[in-house]
Amino acid sequence: MTLESLGYSAAQNNIIRLIYKNPGITRKDLANLSGISGRTILKFVSDFIEKGIVTNSEKNKSTGGRNAERLMINPDFMYVLAVDIGSYSTKIGLVNMNGDVIDCKFLIRKENNKSADITPEELKDHLQKYIDKYKKERLLGIGIGITGLVSKAGKYIEFSPNIPKFNNIDITCEFENYLSLDVTLDTSARCLALAEQRYGLGKGYDNQVYVSLGHSISAGIIVNGELFGGSNGIAGEIGHTKCANNGTRCSCGNYDCLEVYSTLPMIVSNVKRELKAFSGYSPILNLAGSVDNVTWEHIARGAELKDRIAGEFINNAGERIGFALSHMINSLNPEIIIFGGSVTELLPGVVDKAISCATEFSLISSVQNLKMVKSELGNKGAIMGCAVGVMNHYFGV
Repeated sequence: MTLESLGYSAAQNNIIRLIYKNPGITRKDLANLSGISGRTILKFVSDFIEKGIVTNSEKNKSTGGRNAERLMINPDFMYVLAVDIGSYSTKIGLVNMNGDVIDCKFLIRKENNKSADITPEELKDHLQKYIDKYKKERLLGIGIGITGLVSKAGKYIEFSPNIPKFNNIDITCEFENYLSLDVTLDTSARCLALAEQRYGLGKGYDNQVYVSLGHSISAGIIVNGELFGGSNGIAGEIGHTKCANNGTRCSCGNYDCLEVYSTLPMIVSNVKRELKAFSGYSPILNLAGSVDNVTWEHIARGAELKDRIAGEFINNAGERIGFALSHMINSLNPEIIIFGGSVTELLPGVVDKAISCATEFSLISSVQNLKMVKSELGNKGAIMGCAVGVMNHYFGV
């Protein structure tokens, strides 16, 4: 489905796009941006409001002292079904035009229990229940984000090492045929970048990077206000930057990638391996009782208690991330880098070290005005971003 399906003229569609791209815009600004007369803008907008496409937001005083009505797409104009398929959970949600997640379900896999992975067939069934509940005619489409590699055309999951049941699936074609709704597909990191750009800390920045640190590591890159995928759609896969010479093989087939050292599971695994060879005092072992029981919670608490092994591996992971980011900073010169994912939330010391090292390793001129911050969107950010992908497709932006 696209904006043209409303049956409006090209000029009217352009005004709707401008309202979508600039929430809170005034009629006067619409006239200036479009070159259409104020009287025609008034006529167009009145019709959009009557049809429930556009609504008035809060009124702010203009420079002339009069209240200027600010316009936005009606939050309940249409909805998006959004899905984020992660390594250890799948999130499904209904999202309105404001990015509010109205109805969300978390399908969580037990740790290391790959047999509990959701299958494409099961996901279709879950989505069909949402469609039956909220009615197909009220849905713009379905947005899907996944941890892994997505084809440039955004229709095919090429490789997802942590979610093997979705490998080599033409998911957009398969789901569109089954559910009779348009489907957009991208990596979770790029979806999160879209969410930050529209609703989060990235709002107002044309050049930004979202860094997802969790069970995998990847980035979503926005250049000149547009999502950047690169020539083959692989841009942002910083988790496969070589960062050591230890000969440890990564799931991609290469050796010593960043993901081998700085994902949440690998930090836990590396700490446990070190503890097994350690015979001294460790707050982590006191907390966990045994090496086999050690989790990220013990490592996080151990770091607070100045456990040397916890501190060593947290700093090591952060330093390697900072090293990889320094290349991205020098190459792209972004205005802001936003960190998210389970490592960011559960082991914040990793990000603190990454920021420090990225600053140290980058050109001074590249970091002078650079902001590096932690996301505030929470665990529904990916769903919001998947929805933005559908909205952008619908509005043609």
